[in-house]
Amino acid sequence: MEEAKIPFLGYASEVDDEPGSIKEHEALIEEVKLTVPETDDPSIPTLTFRTWTLGITLCAFLSFVNQFFKFRTSPIAISAIAGQMASLYLGRAMAANLPDKTFLGVRINPGPFNIKEHVLITVFAHAGGNIKESTARAIETITLIKLPAFFNRDMPLTAAILFTVSTQILGYGWAGLLRKYLVEPAHMWWPATLVDVSLFRTLHEQEHTKGMSRMQFFVIAAVGSFAWYILPGYLFATITSLSWVCWAWKDSIAAHQIGSGLNGLGFMSISLDWATISAILGSPLSTPWPTILNVFIGFIFAAYVVVPAMYMANTYNTQRYPLISNKLYLPDGRRYKVSEVVAKDGLTLDLEKYNQYGPPHVSAFYAVLHWGLLFASLGATITHVILWHGKFIYQQYRTAPEKSKPSIHTKMMQKYNDIPSWWFWALLVGNTSVGIALVTLWPQIFQLPWWGVILGCLMSIFFTLPIGVLAATTNRFTGVGPLCDVLMGYMFPGFPIANVCFRMYSAESIAQGLAFLRDFKLGHYMKIPPRAMLAVQVSGAIVGGLVNLGCAYWMFNSIENLCEEAGPWSCPGTTNSFSVVSLWGLIGSSRLIGEMGEYKQLKWLILAGVLAPIPFWIISKSSKSKKIQDYSRQVNMPVLLGAANQWPPAIAVTYSSWFLTGFIFNFCIFKYHQRWWQKYNYILSAALDTGVAFAGPLIFFTLLNFNKTGPKWWGNPSQFIDNCPLAFCPIAKGINITDQYPFCPVH
Repeated sequence: MEEAKIPFLGYASEVDDEPGSIKEHEALIEEVKLTVPETDDPSIPTLTFRTWTLGITLCAFLSFVNQFFKFRTSPIAISAIAGQMASLYLGRAMAANLPDKTFLGVRINPGPFNIKEHVLITVFAHAGGNIKESTARAIETITLIKLPAFFNRDMPLTAAILFTVSTQILGYGWAGLLRKYLVEPAHMWWPATLVDVSLFRTLHEQEHTKGMSRMQFFVIAAVGSFAWYILPGYLFATITSLSWVCWAWKDSIAAHQIGSGLNGLGFMSISLDWATISAILGSPLSTPWPTILNVFIGFIFAAYVVVPAMYMANTYNTQRYPLISNKLYLPDGRRYKVSEVVAKDGLTLDLEKYNQYGPPHVSAFYAVLHWGLLFASLGATITHVILWHGKFIYQQYRTAPEKSKPSIHTKMMQKYNDIPSWWFWALLVGNTSVGIALVTLWPQIFQLPWWGVILGCLMSIFFTLPIGVLAATTNRFTGVGPLCDVLMGYMFPGFPIANVCFRMYSAESIAQGLAFLRDFKLGHYMKIPPRAMLAVQVSGAIVGGLVNLGCAYWMFNSIENLCEEAGPWSCPGTTNSFSVVSLWGLIGSSRLIGEMGEYKQLKWLILAGVLAPIPFWIISKSSKSKKIQDYSRQVNMPVLLGAANQWPPAIAVTYSSWFLTGFIFNFCIFKYHQRWWQKYNYILSAALDTGVAFAGPLIFFTLLNFNKTGPKWWGNPSQFIDNCPLAFCPIAKGINITDQYPFCPVH
């Protein structure tokens, strides 16, 4: 294979030799060349009556439905791809039936429904969530504050509205100012957007090629995906994780821990469920091969080296707890109840109770992946971006726009009026001011001091660029939420609501900003005027956030015992956030990883992460071998160290199946059958997502919502636990958790 066809990771400092030089990076990013057209028609209308009508309608509908079902014990979300498909047919229906008249200076029906309208409607429809969520994250914070199941504090509707709207668009301010670094450069290619580009082109462009058209292929693959999902989703749940090792040794705890794809290390396990493979890590078909390889190596290192070594050495007494778990435990293996150490006010730590009850303990898995390696990954992110991208970023900063040498797509976008920088400054300053006003006017609700808002925004501004570089070049997103929790837990211990509010102004604002930049790159590829893109993103975020809030308040007042442990409305996501907030905000970081904490050594892994990328950078600069230089440049330490930090909600079988799928399509087929890959790869990814997006809600609304579960047989157990139940069992002597897991032996 030619060197130019190796997926490019965006190390601009390696190819730029003069300020502002881009050297047409598309030549190095074969995926972009094969997918994105280098044409544009500026006369196509964009912000039409159809755009606003369908955008607002679909945004409101998806926001309400997704918020409603997010409170369920078994939450379900209607994917944005459903809105993408619905808007196509609704837009065409409006074009066919609306009169071609002008009302208040607006042309109601300006010709056929076009691809740019479709892009804007789709962006509008899912703008209420962030890069990983289907709803506004502010609602989770408001739920924690208001409901009796959590902190049970009164919150005026005015404060809730201002908090929701301001946090929805706060990240847009600094993200917009970073477009010069994260959107306009060609090597910041945001791989996942190519799936959207392929799907939009398939739905709107006519093909004149031999063989099966992309549209025919899409329909066949989407119908096949829809039909297949009925098996793992309803009839044959076991194929979600086929775990051969623990089936062969049914009575061995070690075999179950090693082989379980759901609750163990997933050795030799495989999944035949597309949702399991792609829902958390993203589609492997849209992820560059070097990223896939880095993620899998990182997973192997964490799952088969570090975690087992820590467990077998019984570090931190981890043999008393399950190998894979994100729960909190007492030394005797029972669950840790945070309620046992809370004072009567429900908001502060009772030191007498805490000293008597003791500190919480975690599994080897949680200590390694969600504290140790996550800290290392964040440290490596900063060093990696400085070493590999620092020169380019500095050049972009120093080079005047008129002296820069833009890529082909950036050249075409220069036909449209750009967005003045002061618009983004206004968003940044305005929403930060609203945040400061909120915590000042209602300190008893938010608990966060005014400087906490400013610190959170500064953290977001600092981390958006390095994390954005990784997301734009590798399709991987590293969240800083745990770091924000730890930092606020040090500075403001004993105030859990302050902790969760600080996360909103820091980590969640980064996620909103990256969603904004990703959509802007999609608009960049599809030649959407920047001001039109900004208009639908801001409008969609506000509409979606307000609808989320209205739905939540309606449910607060309509459903008794909302978010209680029992019943169909247990709010699993919010309950998990309550545990995290209680851990860091209530108990405090110093009692966990401080000098007196049991896990104090783990915080130093952030320094190890800072140093990790340096050897590979030195090798790439000093080696005389071109192959060694190329291989060292492909080692992405932030991705490698943070590979497994999405486990959970991902599971072990997700990683192995994700890697195998990516290897087949983005290495083998890309290398040996590139014509097929060019025509069908991204369309296949979109079709598989489409089938699951429609099959999942249909099964839920027609069957599961009425308690009509699938047939009971060995391939579809009523309580699906991967047929490897012993994976939950600890191995330390004297631990008895038969009240939780009656199948676990007492050693």
